[in-house]
Amino acid sequence: MISFLLLGLSFFFGGNANSISNTFSFYLVTEWVDTPLLGILAGMAFLWAGLLMIIAAREPAFNDVLLITLVLIAVMPLLTLISDTRWMTQLGGFPIIGSGQGIIKYAALIPLAIYLSRYNTLSLRQHALLNFIPVALVLYWIGGMKFFEFEANGIVSLVDTSPFMSWLYVVFSVQGASNAIGVYDVLFTSLLGFAIWQKMPRLGCSRGGWRCFWYDANVFIYSKQCL
Repeated sequence: MISFLLLGLSFFFGGNANSISNTFSFYLVTEWVDTPLLGILAGMAFLWAGLLMIIAAREPAFNDVLLITLVLIAVMPLLTLISDTRWMTQLGGFPIIGSGQGIIKYAALIPLAIYLSRYNTLSLRQHALLNFIPVALVLYWIGGMKFFEFEANGIVSLVDTSPFMSWLYVVFSVQGASNAIGVYDVLFTSLLGFAIWQKMPRLGCSRGGWRCFWYDANVFIYSKQCL
C-alpha cells in the first residue's frame, strides 16, 4: 500500500517521466496526450490502487475492483516487453536489463492482486508459489545477464565499490566475477523455489534471504554510485 502511494505521488508530481513516456508511446497515447498529463493520470491510478487496498480490507465487496485495478496496472507495462525498444537486437535480442528488468517486476502485482482479493480461494502454499514466480523471473533474468560481456562490464562500478563484493575482482577476472554472481543468483533462486515447493521454510529463508542480503543490499546500497 505504501509503495503504491509513494509511486503514485512520484508519478503525479512528474517523476519517472521517461518510464511514463515509453509505456504510453507503445499504445500511441503520447500522440494525443502530453507526458506530464499522463504522469498525473498514472499517479492517480496508483493512488487509487493504494486507497482500494485500504477499502477492500474493510469492505470485501471491493475485492473485484481491486483485482481488476492491480491487473490493469501490471499488464499495461508488461505488454510493452514485445516492443523493439526493450530488446538489444545487436546482442541477439537479449532483454535490456535497465528497461526490461524494471518492467517485469510489475508481474509481481498479479499474484499480489490474487492474494489480496482471493485470499481464501487458495492455500498459503499456492499463494507462496504464485508470488515466487515473478520473483524468480526477475532473479533468473538478472542472473542470466551476468554471463554476457556487456552486463559484466556494466556492473564493474557497483561491485568494485562494494566493501563486501570488491574481493571478487581479486580472485576472478571481470567476466569471471560476473559469472560467479550469475551462478549465485540462479542457484539460490532455484533453492528458494525448491524450498517453497517442498515446504522447507528454513532452506528458503536462509538461502533466499542471504541471497537478497549479500548481493542486492551490498551491491546497490553500499556502492558509491547509489550513495
